[in-house]
Amino acid sequence: MNKKLKKALILAGVFVVALIVFSRLTNHEVKDMTADMPEASLPVIVGEVNGMTVNEMHGHIQQMDASVMRDNILPVRAGQPLSLQINAYGGKIDGISYEIRSLDMERLVEEGKDVVLSEEGDIWKAELETGELLEKDTEYMLILNLEQDGQNIYYYTRIMLEDGNGVEQSLEFAMNFHETALDEGQLSELSRYLEPSSSADNTTLQKVTIENSLSQIGWGSLDVQQETQPVASVKELNDSYTVIVISGIVSSENEDGGKDYYDVEEYYRIRPGEERMFLLNFERDVNEIITEDSVRISGESINLGIRSAHVDYWSGETGNVVCFVQEGDLWSYNRDSSQLTKVYSLRGDEVTDARGAYNEHNIRIINADEMGSVDFIVYGYMNRGYHEGSTGISVCHYDSVTNTVEEWLFIPSDVPYQVMKEKIDQLMYISNDNIFYFTVGNAVHGINLDTKEDTVIINELKDGAYHVSDNGRYVAWVRGDQINTSEELNITDLDTGKTFQIQAEEGSYIRPLGFSENDCIYGLCRGNDKKDGQKFPMYAVRIASVADGQETVEKSYEKENIYVRSIRVSEGTIYLNLMRYEDGGYQNAGQDTITNRDMEESQRARISTVKSQDKQTQVVLEWPQSEDTGRISERTTKLIIPESSIEMKMDSDLFTSSYYVYAKGEIVLATDNVRQAVSAADSNMGVVVDGSMDYIWERAKADSRSAVSISDPEGGSSVSR
Repeated sequence: MNKKLKKALILAGVFVVALIVFSRLTNHEVKDMTADMPEASLPVIVGEVNGMTVNEMHGHIQQMDASVMRDNILPVRAGQPLSLQINAYGGKIDGISYEIRSLDMERLVEEGKDVVLSEEGDIWKAELETGELLEKDTEYMLILNLEQDGQNIYYYTRIMLEDGNGVEQSLEFAMNFHETALDEGQLSELSRYLEPSSSADNTTLQKVTIENSLSQIGWGSLDVQQETQPVASVKELNDSYTVIVISGIVSSENEDGGKDYYDVEEYYRIRPGEERMFLLNFERDVNEIITEDSVRISGESINLGIRSAHVDYWSGETGNVVCFVQEGDLWSYNRDSSQLTKVYSLRGDEVTDARGAYNEHNIRIINADEMGSVDFIVYGYMNRGYHEGSTGISVCHYDSVTNTVEEWLFIPSDVPYQVMKEKIDQLMYISNDNIFYFTVGNAVHGINLDTKEDTVIINELKDGAYHVSDNGRYVAWVRGDQINTSEELNITDLDTGKTFQIQAEEGSYIRPLGFSENDCIYGLCRGNDKKDGQKFPMYAVRIASVADGQETVEKSYEKENIYVRSIRVSEGTIYLNLMRYEDGGYQNAGQDTITNRDMEESQRARISTVKSQDKQTQVVLEWPQSEDTGRISERTTKLIIPESSIEMKMDSDLFTSSYYVYAKGEIVLATDNVRQAVSAADSNMGVVVDGSMDYIWERAKADSRSAVSISDPEGGSSVSR
């Protein structure tokens, strides 16, 4: 044999053997370092009211700040024990104890240890003595400590004496309304409670209200079946009305003979009468749950089904990869390979499992690339996985090549998702040098993901004093105490860590208004134009590129004797609400628009809608050009098991606010401005509470609270009685 040939064959053989060994070692290492996400294991507790199960409670593995755990309120009867059901899902309960405290946590009202438990299959039952000290019209905090397998698990709910406020009748009414809407034969019974309006949208099942037609209340022509037992939760309870939210999962048969699943949440505001019940408000939100069996992908689009049109998604320039969030799950689709990946989900394998369906978290896509790798944030209550029962912020990276998710950082918190989301939802960004930026506590923090070092990048921020670009990279801001009096606008580039200033014209003030994609929009106001109650009437609005550390004005809007009151940005168009100064005051002058550059031609997927007879309006991610689609393959990621702790603690006070607006069963606004809070509560039929959960303002009692005065100093507000 030729020596050169022999040598070549030997080298080739060595290479093949080395490749096989390396492959096995690599596969072994990946196998050892990765795992499926652990399934949920914590028990779920519900209360009993007149034979009905209400107020589903989910467990926390660390003690929470009970003073802000204002989710549900459980009615109790004076002198009678409070009945609870505990679903242990086949597990054993070692014991349960409890405390009843004032909402500020300062006063212990009642406590119980070694509560007697009875077992009926997977369900354990407990009776809690509430004592004789509960006062009428007063809310208390019930803290349950459940022991299981050597672990303490904490549950929280408000409680309040029932005392003739009609809560039982309201619960029965809401549940009957929900069930009747699913029964075509009985649907007409609901017509007397509705307030049909010609302005209501009767072309969508995603949002249905008391103003919609009877047909829409009854799900139109969509044949809907209840998949889970609907759960009623009491959110507000007073002499004027009761707020109840009913949640659950329903399904309909799809064109392939399988099932489409939907998360349903219904909001009821009810006032009991002597002879009948009065439905003051009703809203139903429906959002489709995507599964591997139900998703519909064609060469033109991905059909996301019945859902809100506000979709958190990412699409590259080529349109090859699309990532999107749907009902707390993160998905990625590769158009070239026709591969759909469930990147991250806290929902278990069983869609209808109550633990997985508990949707008190969100996912934010931070960045992605054309290969399909994604940086993303999960924040809120963790239903399952290595942080099951914790609330916090998880910074993650998905590698599309290895099909693995790695958690880079976890920040635990002792405040619930509803409180947390209002503080951190404004800005989240991961820079090129691996720094995680996010807003919390009126500041922008930067955490080095390698060293876990936390640095405050921008301080003294307030609502309206800053805005963030669409991609999260740029922050336009002025100091919170100079929101209407700043002579310079700061632009911070989070990728470079550098800040430059845009100066106002002489005699003028400058303020950020928003971004159109990544172009900054700001307004200019002359000091002598501040009159007639207008704090910042703008004589000019400008759109500027802020890339490369400098301002380049793209467009400017400025007309004689025309002032801009406010703006709104939508799909690349800026809508300006105008005023004219005449007869000693500012008068409405209509609206004008600015188109900020033509949308760049690309193959990116965009949000659109389609309609069908049964499902009515559906949201789709649509590509500009159709392509042939092969057989869709599906896969689920694995988690990389961390070799060491990636937890980092922060002061929990950073996640709280001065005032919270609760409406329709959730927090709709957290702010330090009480006037803004009251306005939001009034328009949403809600309530305002302070950081100690004391009531500041209630829609039902607005007239009786006339003694409450609100001041609005520059850059802030306060309340006094």
